[in-house]
Amino acid sequence: MNKNKAVSMPLRIAIIIPAYNEEKTIERVLSGVSHYDYVIVADDGSRDKTAAIAEKAGAIVIRHEVNQGYDGALRSGLLKAIEMKADIAVTIDADGQHNPDNIAKILTQMQETGADCVIGVRPERARISEKIFCAYTKLRFGISDILCGLKAYRLNTLQKYTSALDLKSAGTAAALSIAKGGHTISETAIEVRPREDEARIGNAWKANFYILGAMIRTL
Repeated sequence: MNKNKAVSMPLRIAIIIPAYNEEKTIERVLSGVSHYDYVIVADDGSRDKTAAIAEKAGAIVIRHEVNQGYDGALRSGLLKAIEMKADIAVTIDADGQHNPDNIAKILTQMQETGADCVIGVRPERARISEKIFCAYTKLRFGISDILCGLKAYRLNTLQKYTSALDLKSAGTAAALSIAKGGHTISETAIEVRPREDEARIGNAWKANFYILGAMIRTL
């Protein structure tokens, strides 16, 4: 055997699930990702049984005593994955809208393209603010759906831009920082399921205001 021959080691995959009061869906989401190396649930001050269900399912649970918002939960999960020395982190929503089967598709896209970040592309963007934001990033960076919550990051690249995780819309800011840094971003179409209950971001006007504010801050 040639001792100088490089040995390809399997990549360690971390699944990051920000969650706030998602006791109705978190168990089903976890059942679809349990085969990955690390499953990290960032429980953002839930007042229901989200954290308890996640712990019972075997997930690594980060508990926020005070609600920090989706971005704070996402930041905690990604920093935990870096701390655990995972190679790739995939973020997925806790509400069941993302089909866990899409993760394999995202990871295959990353392997085939060598991209530093792969972003899922939803069939449609529901809010007018999302359409405006995505039209801008498509024109400037070639990114069709920057706001999609299903993203994969190579953590050795993301570690260069962890300051972006302190911003509102942390996942978006991180992906844009990677793009601005000259790294490769790739995309792949994903399936999105209907949400079972109301969105946590609030009503339509509040959601549009939040997204447009995030656009201004991150760009």
